[in-house]
Amino acid sequence: MSANRRICLKVRLRETPQMSSSNIFEDLLRLHGPECFRRSDRMSRIKNSLCRYIKASGNYKKVVKTVIGDAVRFHRRHSVRDGKEADHVCTTHPVIVLAAHLCQKYNIDDEPELLRDILMSVFLCDGGFDRFVTFLDPLIFPFEVDPIIYPFQNMHSIGTISQRHLEVLEYFLSQATRITVPVELSEFCVTDCQQPSYKSYYTKVPFVEMPIFSSRGSTPLLLACHSINAPAVLLLLRYGADPMRAGQAHQIIGLYFQHPLYVIVTKLNASVFWRTHNQHLSPGVRQQYLTKQNRQDVELKLCLRYFCRSLERLPITVGNHVTSVAPPHNRCQLVAFGLHPHYRPLLPRDRLDSPAELMHICRCAIRRTLKEKHALPVGIQQLPVPVFIKQYLDLMLD
Repeated sequence: MSANRRICLKVRLRETPQMSSSNIFEDLLRLHGPECFRRSDRMSRIKNSLCRYIKASGNYKKVVKTVIGDAVRFHRRHSVRDGKEADHVCTTHPVIVLAAHLCQKYNIDDEPELLRDILMSVFLCDGGFDRFVTFLDPLIFPFEVDPIIYPFQNMHSIGTISQRHLEVLEYFLSQATRITVPVELSEFCVTDCQQPSYKSYYTKVPFVEMPIFSSRGSTPLLLACHSINAPAVLLLLRYGADPMRAGQAHQIIGLYFQHPLYVIVTKLNASVFWRTHNQHLSPGVRQQYLTKQNRQDVELKLCLRYFCRSLERLPITVGNHVTSVAPPHNRCQLVAFGLHPHYRPLLPRDRLDSPAELMHICRCAIRRTLKEKHALPVGIQQLPVPVFIKQYLDLMLD
């Protein structure tokens, strides 16, 4: 970059939005060409310059919204043109991702239409909302990514879910409660002639239940269960994730492990098995394994506890075996999973064979109503009830 261009960029970033009617990203495009949005190093410089400009501005939120609005308009204008010229490959996609990053960084929560435009632009470019929840997938190998192009992924280890990840996810969950996107789903079914077949259909699913196609069509809740991360499970359940919605792989070929609750139950059963079948290990290795298993059991028990709060009736059978009753192909039928008797004290007394307590039934009914109105969990805080009742409805209490 020449000295004159650097000076022009600094001057442009110091201008207040009222002094220029042009788009800041259009200026960057004229100064540096389209390569400035394709290269991660230049996007990092642009992001740092914008953050310094925002920090030095007097009207904080107004300047942030102006920059974000410029990004949305710039992306909308150039993504259409690029799509016609480059076989629908959006070369300005990092700009809209940067806008989403700025929204979360500066907590822009009073512009729902702006947030919706950003999220839908990300959806149209990516084909889904995978980038927001990919960090939940425990099968993704660690790799280094640019924090500007992929600001929602872990820089060090994708398998490690930090509090920062959950804060970012909660922000977008809170902003996307009313966003539903039509997706094509497929399921395996058996016809009246007992002939197996596949049925495809379109349905609208909320942001919190979007299939993550880069993770085998899993739902975010299913990935959180595979990662054994109790805070992530609680967060997704609070925002209305269906605890019995299976992943896309289950709907296509009937894989049982694609049920979120089945994942938790199976891992608990496996813990009992391996605790009694580790005699062949050396004492040092056995102690190291038990320490790791104890930490994992704490998370698994918390996950099961959160499922107990969100389900009116638990689809669990307790027996002397560790096998599970396979889910039927007909999704309208009941599903039951077998749990080892060792964990029977974890389950509420009246959730297996008899109706649940009235207070819990009311909680589930209220949450269903609020979910239909896309008001979870914000609508709970607007109810004229005591604080501890709000916490109970928000799954924060047993």
